[in-house]
Amino acid sequence: MYKYCAMGYQQRQVQSKRVATHASLQARRPYGRTPKATKDVQAKSKRLMREMLVFWKKNEKEERDVRKRENKEAADRAKIEEEKREAARQARKLEFLISQTELYSHFVGNKLKSEQPIKQSSVPLQTHAVE
Repeated sequence: MYKYCAMGYQQRQVQSKRVATHASLQARRPYGRTPKATKDVQAKSKRLMREMLVFWKKNEKEERDVRKRENKEAADRAKIEEEKREAARQARKLEFLISQTELYSHFVGNKLKSEQPIKQSSVPLQTHAVE
């Protein structure tokens, strides 16, 4: 029985010491921060805030530049594609005009060839007079 009483007393002593240690830490906590430490924390938080602001501004600027560059490249690609389509259209138009010109020249050439024999038959042949 004495043994149990002694163990209970020791446990109460350990528990009391633990509670006293925690109480003293809690009591000293508000005084642990001096005005200098508070100023350091404020300065550090302001510096971090400025650094974050600079980082996000830089990040937004980079994103804006990337978006601008992508839009410009897309516009350039569209312009080049349009120029290629226009060149192909002009080539088809030129080819059409050339083929029409060739057809017309063949038509006119054939018509002139067919009219020449008619003119020659209507014009009397002159023989050289021998004297």
